[in-house]
Amino acid sequence: MRSMNDVLAMVTVFAILLAWPSLAQAQSGSVTVYPVQSGLVDDASCCNPYNYYNSSASTFVLTGCFDSYYGCGHERERAAWRWDLEGQVPEGAEITGATIRWNQPYSCYASYVDVWIDANTQVLNSSYCSQMRSSSDQSYLNQTYSGSAVSWAVSPEVIEEALSGGYLCMLTENGTSSGCAIYNSGTLSTRVTINYEFAEMTGACCLALGQCVDAMTEASCQSAGGSWNGEDSTCATVACEKLAYVDIHHSIVGSSLLSTGEPCWTFDVYAAVSEGSRIEAIAGNSVQPKMIASTHGFYQDAYGGPTSKEINPAFYPFAADLHLDSRVTIGALDMTGDPFDENNLGVVGIDWEVFESGGDLSVGNGTWYVLADQEQGVAQPFVSQDCSEQHGVRIARLTAMGLDSTVMVEALVQGRDEYGEPWQDLVDHTFAYEPSADCNENGIPDACDIANGPSQDQDGNGVPDECESTCEGDADGDGDADVDDALAVIGGWGQTGESDADLNGDLVVDVEDLLQMLKWYGGC
Repeated sequence: MRSMNDVLAMVTVFAILLAWPSLAQAQSGSVTVYPVQSGLVDDASCCNPYNYYNSSASTFVLTGCFDSYYGCGHERERAAWRWDLEGQVPEGAEITGATIRWNQPYSCYASYVDVWIDANTQVLNSSYCSQMRSSSDQSYLNQTYSGSAVSWAVSPEVIEEALSGGYLCMLTENGTSSGCAIYNSGTLSTRVTINYEFAEMTGACCLALGQCVDAMTEASCQSAGGSWNGEDSTCATVACEKLAYVDIHHSIVGSSLLSTGEPCWTFDVYAAVSEGSRIEAIAGNSVQPKMIASTHGFYQDAYGGPTSKEINPAFYPFAADLHLDSRVTIGALDMTGDPFDENNLGVVGIDWEVFESGGDLSVGNGTWYVLADQEQGVAQPFVSQDCSEQHGVRIARLTAMGLDSTVMVEALVQGRDEYGEPWQDLVDHTFAYEPSADCNENGIPDACDIANGPSQDQDGNGVPDECESTCEGDADGDGDADVDDALAVIGGWGQTGESDADLNGDLVVDVEDLLQMLKWYGGC
């Protein structure tokens, strides 16, 4: 069972797997508009309906002469309305829907409903309505609506047109056998209800780790601890300031070391930090899921595993290539903890299947980590492939297949500075193979030994002097001056150009070289 300290540490680790802030949420609203003109329209039927052209009264009544057996049952009285929508909807809002609705004290029916937009202010008479019916914007033909509460949907496009200039109008053929009242004011009146929404102002948000996210509202950006860059700003034009805590470096261990002779190169990946700092977690999330990739994949040994805790150095004598197995870690190379006393690496939420098959490692919601009191997370001195002397923590040892492969490493890194304050940083590093020699086999390229001072190169040939013979009478390269060297000089007598037997460097093997060999004979 984990201790409480372990649990708290795990909570800290999981804190880096951020739930990404949501984008702008639309704000919605509605407005109800009452008619500016309404009435019954005389259609010249035998019923001789009452004509009403203004909306000042609270109701107008449909007369009841719609007997289907007598006289004018085939006729319908027409009712018409006009609404002025100008200024009714907030500027910039998007219309999501609209309805025209009546609520009546008694049941009425309506049929052959037509809706149109008109910029004129004509009276609602029969000839005008007949003319507009033939060119309506929206029709509900051959449909009958009956009841005390009836509504018709109006398309957003029609409402948008009315908002841009003009009146929204509707005409229906109405009635019952005994007539019905249609209200035009108050809660029962025939009215238009318009629904709308508009998104909050959005712009680019600079988050704490330097990432930029487009289309965030100011409120959602601030809740994520970010800095909002204003309405309509974009990440394409915004430079987010990033507090850099860590850089990724690599150091090549060797090339084509596999017993099969396959071209490959082995290297360590380091998270470089300031001296006294430490690394505690390497993670991926939905924003930065890809962690380790190589053009031609990675070497994975049958006796190894995805992390340093699965690498058993006791198997090295029996598994020739196990030490080249690709694995992730924090600090330690293998299960013994080398170069530390133990390996306390933990892992959560990572699917290793593709990586263990030689492919890329992609982590969408997982991490490998150590706890805050474990030594292997403390930064150690190392020499980067660029010869810079750094402090950092090894986070992987990898063998990439193919000397022409390119490697990419990116991650969300969590650690603590020299004062114990926690931090997080997003990092990435892309690099390729660079041939390098290590004649003294100290794990540091010869060029870096020379550049940083541990090795001398007095003759400037790029090879540390300790890797070359210092015996000026040595003609055969075995480090001493003896009879073999005398024979080498005599054997090369008269040669010109570069030659091991040219001991004095004048590009001619002659008596001067023999005398120099005799001078050092037996002395080195």
